[in-house]
Amino acid sequence: MSGIKSVQVLLNNNAIEKKEYIETDPDTGKETFPMDISEEINLTEEMLLSNEPEGGQYTLLIKCIDAEGKESQKDIKFFADLSIPSLSIKGVENGKAYNENKNIKINMIDKNPEAADLSIKINKNEETILEESMKGDETFEYLVKDEGEYSVIVSGVDKGEHKVSDNINFIIDKTDPVLGDIDITGDKREGYTWFYDNVDINSNSKDILSGLKNIRIFVNEKTVYSAEYNSSIEEENISHIITKQWISENESAKGRYEVRIEALDMAGNDLSKKGIFYADVENPDVEISGISDGEYTNNKPTITVGAQDNYKEENTIYINVIKDGKKFDKKNLIAEGEYDDFKGDGEYQIQVKSVDKAGNESTTKKVAFIYDTTAPVLSLTGAKEGSYTK
Repeated sequence: MSGIKSVQVLLNNNAIEKKEYIETDPDTGKETFPMDISEEINLTEEMLLSNEPEGGQYTLLIKCIDAEGKESQKDIKFFADLSIPSLSIKGVENGKAYNENKNIKINMIDKNPEAADLSIKINKNEETILEESMKGDETFEYLVKDEGEYSVIVSGVDKGEHKVSDNINFIIDKTDPVLGDIDITGDKREGYTWFYDNVDINSNSKDILSGLKNIRIFVNEKTVYSAEYNSSIEEENISHIITKQWISENESAKGRYEVRIEALDMAGNDLSKKGIFYADVENPDVEISGISDGEYTNNKPTITVGAQDNYKEENTIYINVIKDGKKFDKKNLIAEGEYDDFKGDGEYQIQVKSVDKAGNESTTKKVAFIYDTTAPVLSLTGAKEGSYTK
């Protein structure tokens, strides 16, 4: 035998190592070659990953060449799986709530999924409703229809003993939250139905499955209150004050304000309730025309009065008439009108006041005048009819 000249190592037909075994005899200066060798081949993770085949099967080929150039070789086949698998869970997300059916799809992502094992367990309200095992190249599907709290527990292991797991928790909630009746209270004067100051809006809400997300209060569809609850399942009291200033800055047709409370749960279910209130927070004014203060007239006047207010059509005008210092007449009008029921000469004073539906009063306006239809009396003295004088 001529001895071993070199050894080459190939992994999946890719050269990863080559060694030469040429030695020189110190006495003769000739090249010599060993007759036998012993080497350890260390296949690193980097080598395996850079030469990773489909299916995970590797071929390690060793070529040995002697000093005469003759070659011999041997190969060995083995399997290795260095890739870390992952899980794909589609259709639901962890921590989310849904108000509709959800289709769950689960599969394993791996270089060699057919050699991996997958285990799936589904719990509803902490009770197991399904357990299933399958190969990693299969797809699992499950349609969730019923309301409840679900957990999907998935675990897998590949041929290389790499383990992977995931746990998804979600809720199916198709029920609207509970919303109590709207209670509207506030400042009203006795005998009046409209509010003249702050208005209190009160209610309550609860959602026992996915929990409340937020509650909003709208007045004439303007948001006046919003609160976030982050999946609270406790009963939440709702309370908000509509201030006098807000009412003043947001006048509404005919003093009518519509309240709407909306409760939204984490699954997207919502419920609204409505209420109505009437309010007038401004004092009215009143106008008098038809005669001037201090005027004398011999024609029976017609006095025109009118309320000046945001909602004057809801105002009551009170007219008091004083004649010669004594009460003479009174009359009530709605919004505007006339008064001309003056009887006989005299000194008159008209007192006019406007009161709105909330009991807000104007200042009383007064107009005084003299009504005189009697001609003056003329008398002559110092002479008699038909007499002569010198």
